[in-house]
Amino acid sequence: WRPIRGTHEEPKKGVQATYPSGVPRFVGMTNTYALSSIIGPSILVALTYFGLFEALRTKWPQFFSPRENGIAPYPGFLDWIPKTFMVSEEEVIRKSGMDAAVYLRIVHMCAVIMLFLSFFGCAILMPVFSSGEGELEGMDRISLSNVSQLSDLLWAPSVMMWLFTTVCFY
Repeated sequence: WRPIRGTHEEPKKGVQATYPSGVPRFVGMTNTYALSSIIGPSILVALTYFGLFEALRTKWPQFFSPRENGIAPYPGFLDWIPKTFMVSEEEVIRKSGMDAAVYLRIVHMCAVIMLFLSFFGCAILMPVFSSGEGELEGMDRISLSNVSQLSDLLWAPSVMMWLFTTVCFY
């Protein structure tokens, strides 16, 4: 930490040290509290929207399923969820059009890629990062910030980046 000319202020909270270039180095920003402060409200908002959808879809079927002539296709509580996964592509094309079928195919492809990359990323990179020379704790221990700049462990994220790019382009 270097004070600005003429000031003698203490460093701000979260700034532990500086890099050789003088740029502040933030450490401890990925702790469990920070993660829960993001995930908690997101889950609350998602559950609120999900509850509103579930409550209103049978009351206003002409809004939520206009092609069904004002009749809710699945009137039971959460009855639509398992049936959503059993819809064939031909039925999607017939009821919603080719655009919806292509969109669902792209979403499916992205989900498969994400699951594949998440599995291999976590299985390979998290142990590599946690074995780094850093003295970090909590969630910082399994991040790239736990690996020093001149470590041989930096080959792992570099190789994984090329693998991930190849998988996405394939």
